[in-house]
Parts: sequence; structure tokens; C-alpha cells
Amino acid sequence: MLIISRRIGEVLRINEDVRIMVLDVDKHSVKLGIQAPRHVVVDREEIYVQRLQAGAGLPAPAAQSNPQ
Repeated sequence: MLIISRRIGEVLRINEDVRIMVLDVDKHSVKLGIQAPRHVVVDREEIYVQRLQAGAGLPAPAAQSNPQ
């Protein structure tokens, strides 16, 4: 696991096409903005687990709603 520190407005890059920006930080949470191509599925962990448990797998890229 990579552990890094970022401040509000700073960005993490994953390859050339995924950007994660720290938008806000408060006492108990961090708000992130994620820009990724439509074919990249981005889910919260609990949603990912629910889909796997339901046997639905992951959505096809065309069915995913991922506004940029």
C-alpha cells in the first residue's frame, strides 16, 4: 500500500488518464474529485462488495454513469 499526504487542491495521478483531487478535508472525512475515462469503473468499496455479493459483477462500461 502506498501512503502519501496531499493538501486541498493537490492531485494524485494514476497512469495518464486518472486524476484524484483532494477537494475538502474535515474532522472525519475527505472529499475527493475523481476524473477517469468512462471505461474505468469507480465505486465506493461497499457498493463494489454489494455488486459482487449480488452476483451482478461489475457494470459494462457503456452502462456506467461517470460524468466528467
